[in-house]
Amino acid sequence: MDNGATKERTEPRWRDIILVAALLALVGVPSLFTRDLWNPDEPRYMEVAIEMVVLGDYIIPHLNGEFYVEKPPMFFWLAGLLWRAGLGYNSGRIVTLAAVCGTLLLTYLFCRPRIGRDGGLLAAAIALTCLLLLKFTTIGVLDPLLMLFATVALFTGYSAFQCRSRRPALLLWVGCYVAMGLGTLTKGPVGFLVPGLVLFTYGVVNRRNARLGGAAHALGLAAFAAVVLAWLIPAIVAGGPEYTRTILLKQNIGRAIRSYSHRNPFHYYLLRWPMYLFPWAFILPLAGVAAVRRWREADALIRLSVLWLVVPFVFFSFISGKRMNYVVPAVPAAGVLCAWYIALSPAAKGRLLRAEKRLFSAAFVCVAILTILLMAAVLVTPALIPRVYPGAEFGREIALFLTPARTAAALIMLAVPLAVSLWGTFSARASSQRKAAALIAAVVLACPGTDLFLVPAANRVKSGRQFGAAVSQHAASGRSLYLYGDGFSGVYNLWTGRVRIPELGTEDELLDKLDNSNSLIVSDRKRFEKALSADELARSKVVEEHVGHRVMVLLAGRGGDAASSSQTLQSNTVQPR
Repeated sequence: MDNGATKERTEPRWRDIILVAALLALVGVPSLFTRDLWNPDEPRYMEVAIEMVVLGDYIIPHLNGEFYVEKPPMFFWLAGLLWRAGLGYNSGRIVTLAAVCGTLLLTYLFCRPRIGRDGGLLAAAIALTCLLLLKFTTIGVLDPLLMLFATVALFTGYSAFQCRSRRPALLLWVGCYVAMGLGTLTKGPVGFLVPGLVLFTYGVVNRRNARLGGAAHALGLAAFAAVVLAWLIPAIVAGGPEYTRTILLKQNIGRAIRSYSHRNPFHYYLLRWPMYLFPWAFILPLAGVAAVRRWREADALIRLSVLWLVVPFVFFSFISGKRMNYVVPAVPAAGVLCAWYIALSPAAKGRLLRAEKRLFSAAFVCVAILTILLMAAVLVTPALIPRVYPGAEFGREIALFLTPARTAAALIMLAVPLAVSLWGTFSARASSQRKAAALIAAVVLACPGTDLFLVPAANRVKSGRQFGAAVSQHAASGRSLYLYGDGFSGVYNLWTGRVRIPELGTEDELLDKLDNSNSLIVSDRKRFEKALSADELARSKVVEEHVGHRVMVLLAGRGGDAASSSQTLQSNTVQPR
């Protein structure tokens, strides 16, 4: 395709790069300053990165002072590096932002010569504004980094298939396998299985027109093995048989065959993909139909993108453990497909054009409704929260935060994307490109108002920092701190600044520590209620605080000062280690 060819020669790339970065900044930067790390994954992963630095062990990740076998170390290496550079608790979220930025810029730069400058910009912006990526752009977890490495692997692998020169193709295949190796160091075998299956399927479908690589794959596999084994062999040596068995069998084969966590039915993703790819789920089916109709004449990148989108959803449907973040690496493909379709001429779209107009209107209506709901949340939250959580201190704090001035500012900021959505709903004659740009603007412009006003209000409930600060106050006198039950390791290590907090696994251990006046025990109220009577719980409780969907409780051993149960929590800053 040569659409946009003239612009491509005259428009400098750096302006487009700045535009993509600006869109990402509007989506991802405000929340860095308006919320803490939210339970459970963000503080846990950040704690692993910090313990890597504190313990000086960069081979085997640790959590609560013990081997952390859930994930490989790549994300923790990067977050730990930023922690050492002084970027604080946001280090993991900055890794995520950098990974998303890299993915979007790669998508733009790769698509520009193939579907035009406008198509490249749309592909990056559409990927960013899919609800799934919009959510994970602001969260310090592993999946955006995996998405970056998968995108590099797929683009280099695709280029190797298309390359007719032996030496450049060889280098491209090596780069592809290295990227898959880095993905494997980020999140295990999915780092090579997802891009590998997509490229394998693409090679089979396009075997007549693609250069399959031959011996280049042997060199690529050697490069992949070198990347992975450079960490895995020292980790196996240092971790011993139990660590090896857990990380190789339980965490990988066990998750695939019989998941011990996040188990969901086969149709899990089939029912949820419209939500994940909202608002572009309205346009994506049209892009899919157009791609199938023009399968042979369309750029080979479109065939790759169809497989890139479909294969991960199908693959993860067969895996017993399923979560929304698993399919984050497929989001750029949705951006490419929608951008390619939008750039098609009306004649090429044919009868799809009538459906497109209606579906764009439906997308704008849905975005407008969601924006109105956000505005309503700003108005009702100060009055609603105290009723939902009667007597909770944070209800008063939220009401004090959402002052009339802040409420008015939030409503004004959210009125802008609402106006854009209403324009898109009734602009039947606007071009597809203008409607797409308006839909992108409506989604992006809704983010700052949400992050600056609603997110700080929610942070008081979602963050464990306040509870951790209160625990630190009580433990400052030298009393022994314990965790009762699993699920809390890392979260309260982070906010109390402790590498190691012993865990109590049984009721007998809990009762034994409660008999010691030097003991402090952290858990959630439901877990304590199963082990203690209401009177025992009331006598020992010194702090109680809502954190997310849990009510966290700090108990003091009998003989400790339980009279401080009425103490108002102070938002003390936890001192860094």
